[in-house]
Amino acid sequence: MTSTDPSQQNENKNSVHNDTNESHEDKPAKQKSVGLLQIIFSVISAMFGVQNQKNYERDFANGNSTTFIVVGIIMILIFIGTLMTIVSEVIESSGVQ
Repeated sequence: MTSTDPSQQNENKNSVHNDTNESHEDKPAKQKSVGLLQIIFSVISAMFGVQNQKNYERDFANGNSTTFIVVGIIMILIFIGTLMTIVSEVIESSGVQ
């Protein structure tokens, strides 16, 4: 068994680790903008609490926060309007004045 200097072993490990990192950094990351349909599905998923981590990270990496806020407000207004319509129809069909 050969004895080597511990600092040389760390340098060798770091150089191997750095070489693998450089190969990943050479490839440009494809940053695709998030489409309107994806934003709508993400907002609906978030409203029900079922959005997965992959989509969450995609939205924050590539999405515009203003768009998500506007779509979120619109979706909440649609949700409230739907509930008001359903309640009005149920009250009207029950004959309560």
